[in-house]
Amino acid sequence: STYSMKSAGLTETLTFFFQRKYRLFSQVEYRNNRREGSDFLSFLPDKRNGNIFRWNTRLNYQLNSFTTATLEYGGNNYPLQKSVHKMKMEFRAEF
Repeated sequence: STYSMKSAGLTETLTFFFQRKYRLFSQVEYRNNRREGSDFLSFLPDKRNGNIFRWNTRLNYQLNSFTTATLEYGGNNYPLQKSVHKMKMEFRAEF
């Protein structure tokens, strides 16, 4: 039950501020795994042979000094799995 895995990847992150009310954060990650040997731990998505993609984008809007709105979209794509997409919307008031 031995295996070897070589992995290479790229990650890009962007943060952008606009008019002190908006903040955009975005991150994209790509990784390629080259696996040889047994299938030990191959049930874990990060240990599978092939290409892995992850992404996340978040937009924050400051409505006023107490309230913010956030819209977030992200997901991942692992070998032997369907892509996963997630979206989240949040309104937050702090008193």
